[in-house]
Amino acid sequence: METINKLLKKQAPKTKGKSQLAGDLTPDGDALKPNPVFVRWISSKDGNRVAVPDEMLSGPAGRVFTQGGLGRGKMVEEVS
Repeated sequence: METINKLLKKQAPKTKGKSQLAGDLTPDGDALKPNPVFVRWISSKDGNRVAVPDEMLSGPAGRVFTQGGLGRGKMVEEVS
């Protein structure tokens, strides 16, 4: 009977103690950026998209993802 009464009682409002304290320490913009090593592939009903970080686009590997790509219609460039 005691547990039924506990369940039927109106619950106390939630306190914002921990979450409010954590909100005071806002991370800077660098903490929210994804790791520049990874590429994100997104498949949806609208088609496929590849999200490439700016750091990768500015390097030699970024040529694959820019307009025109490697040229010659190839996805991979052979290096000898």
